[in-house]
Amino acid sequence: MSALTHPHAAPAGAAASTPLAPPPLAPRVAATTAWAGLRLAAGAGAIPETDARLVARVAERDAAALGALYDRHGAASYALARAMVHGAGDAEDVVAQVFAQLWRTAAGYDPARGSVATWITMLTRSRALDLLRAQRRRTRLHERAAAGDADGVAVPLGGSGEAPDAAAERGGQRRAIELAFFGGLSHGEVAATLGEPLGTVKTRIRTGMQRLREALRPHVCGGDR
Repeated sequence: MSALTHPHAAPAGAAASTPLAPPPLAPRVAATTAWAGLRLAAGAGAIPETDARLVARVAERDAAALGALYDRHGAASYALARAMVHGAGDAEDVVAQVFAQLWRTAAGYDPARGSVATWITMLTRSRALDLLRAQRRRTRLHERAAAGDADGVAVPLGGSGEAPDAAAERGGQRRAIELAFFGGLSHGEVAATLGEPLGTVKTRIRTGMQRLREALRPHVCGGDR
């Protein structure tokens, strides 16, 4: 049920109706200026439309239609996200991502593949799983960095001589490269994880990449470059 009260629904002689309280959604989402603006836009009092029609309007960049969809399906999206991820804050982020994706991709909605509610449910599930995978990946990388694990992700390419990943092992360069390029961490995050100054981390990554390039050169294009 929409969180909005239709202006003609009030009994005769009653005071003008006002919007009901918003559903118990993510506070950070509902409190942001952007989402608050969408909720106000959605309060124009239009006769309720089908979800499919609202999606069509969203595809035409109608913010009020997105606000109406948020009122109808935001609580269910939040409930699913909350059941999947580890905290309320993460669930709020998932809901924000879902409706941002709906805004971007509304034109691609196909009613033949399912209802709007089903589509939003699948978007929520996908975004929640993405968040969980990213968290698990970062946790593993942080644990490995903290433990000083020497096992790398690269493997020797064969032949004699030093393995390419060993060329970047010196001075903690390999761990910095792994965190940055395989873990998706920024240089600042790598520095915080390793407990090293930012400048040191940048130097290690740059030097390690140069050594990797030199070590890989004989294996690429016959060593011509």
